[in-house]
Amino acid sequence: MCGPLLPRRNKFCARRSKWRAQLVGSGILIGMKKLPIAVMIVVAVYLLIGVAGFIYHFHELTAGHRDAIGIELTELLAVVSAVGLWFRQNWARWLALAWVVFHVGLSLFHPLPELLIHAALCALIAWLLFRPATGTWFKESESKS
Repeated sequence: MCGPLLPRRNKFCARRSKWRAQLVGSGILIGMKKLPIAVMIVVAVYLLIGVAGFIYHFHELTAGHRDAIGIELTELLAVVSAVGLWFRQNWARWLALAWVVFHVGLSLFHPLPELLIHAALCALIAWLLFRPATGTWFKESESKS
């Protein structure tokens, strides 16, 4: 291990520090922050739901059901939102929120437990995507552009 307590005597530590200095000098590592856990959770959920929902409902599309195109487009919007969030696009936060609000609206015509589950998920997703730390992460991306 290289570090402040161990001198850079061996070749590995010297190469590693030189490589890191080249990356920082090229601007690749400057200002780069990790994807927040909150966003990572939403990305994973939206990708899972979007891809799984698209595959699950695909047979309805091939069978010619009248609502199949709308269902498949909705599932694709979840994937688009997840990819946008992954690439730090602020519009993707709003698309993700609109997507879940749409599902809350659809749940108004379903049993009460389904409505409550969708409403709770909507509140959770809104909190995860619009809390101050997450907002700062997205704003840093906009300021670099």
